[in-house]
Amino acid sequence: METRSDERRVEGAWALVLASCLAAALLAGCSDKLALQRAFRPNLVIEHDTNVMDEDQLKAAIGEQLSKAEAAKYRDAAMAGLKASANVGTFRVVLAERYMEKKMYRDAYDVLVLASQSFPDDWRIYYNAGTASAFVAKSLDIKGPRGLEERDAWYATAEASYKRALRINPRAAAVKYGLAVLYAFELGRVEEAIGLLNEVLAVETKDVDAMLLLARCYAVAGRLEDAVSWYRAAAEATVVPEKRKAAEDNAAALQREAEAGGDGE
Repeated sequence: METRSDERRVEGAWALVLASCLAAALLAGCSDKLALQRAFRPNLVIEHDTNVMDEDQLKAAIGEQLSKAEAAKYRDAAMAGLKASANVGTFRVVLAERYMEKKMYRDAYDVLVLASQSFPDDWRIYYNAGTASAFVAKSLDIKGPRGLEERDAWYATAEASYKRALRINPRAAAVKYGLAVLYAFELGRVEEAIGLLNEVLAVETKDVDAMLLLARCYAVAGRLEDAVSWYRAAAEATVVPEKRKAAEDNAAALQREAEAGGDGE
């Protein structure tokens, strides 16, 4: 069975044959217009018909055929290149995910930068880049004071990556949670974390991790009643015994603290 590329090769070869015919006819000073017509469209020739293609029309028709054959050749090459590029981009995404699974965050980040060049609107690339950047920043504690500037730059990269992911997919709960973790634990921006976590829980109403983090943020912000409420909600929602006990203990401790503070006023 002939493939489309086979058909295009035949079409290109036929066009070249026709061009050769035209050149030979013109060089020979051929005055028989029907001879040119026979060479190009023999099945349409009517011997007594005087309404045939003149020289210019024939040149235009052959040029059109040659253009189509040339376009088909380059279209095939372009499609092959596109497929290869897409395969490389997909490989990079998968490789980055494997690096993330192995906790090789700097390697993951470097590959994600390359993957973003292939898929600049894939929010998951930026989400993973945000997570990887945050871990790279934390690793710079090993440099002590000398690593502070570099660490801050990586945290800024993490924030920018998360925000880019949210611009692409504003409803991505995982991204909002990741950015909230960054704000709450690394950047000291608790109120911004609270806003993001409330957005997450408005959609993911049973997200225990988001509940626990929100309760912690409320406690840090001094909003003890809200903290107690969310710790209790987490204790009811979780199926993990350790999380339930930790949430209940935190709720009880904060409740006592709130009551003691009320007595002292």
